[in-house]
Amino acid sequence: MLPYLNAALKKDAVFPLNGEQLRAKRAIQGLASRYVRLAAIDMVGIVSGDRPLEQVIDFCPYGWGGMVNEMSPDGARLNVLGMYGGCLTLSQSNWHPRRGELYAQRETRIEAPKYLGRIPAQC
Repeated sequence: MLPYLNAALKKDAVFPLNGEQLRAKRAIQGLASRYVRLAAIDMVGIVSGDRPLEQVIDFCPYGWGGMVNEMSPDGARLNVLGMYGGCLTLSQSNWHPRRGELYAQRETRIEAPKYLGRIPAQC
């Protein structure tokens, strides 16, 4: 796909695009729109409780990570809406795992609203 579009980005590019370039452009647009649709939040499902947001986190001595996702309408897969993470200080890396998991929950709950808005999530 990309080699066909590279010619369209050069200084001496000829427009309109030829057939191969148009097919490559449409394929990339299709892939991008597919992932945008996957990331769309179903507000009705959230409010009704049919498709609640879920928050999944992990903690290790090096850092923490969190993910906010939503079940697809058919229940077959998760739609990932956001992934967040961070590094730990030396003192934080010595925390008990339970305290670290709670810290990761807290940090994910702080980061997610910056991108998703204030939507309740199940932990």
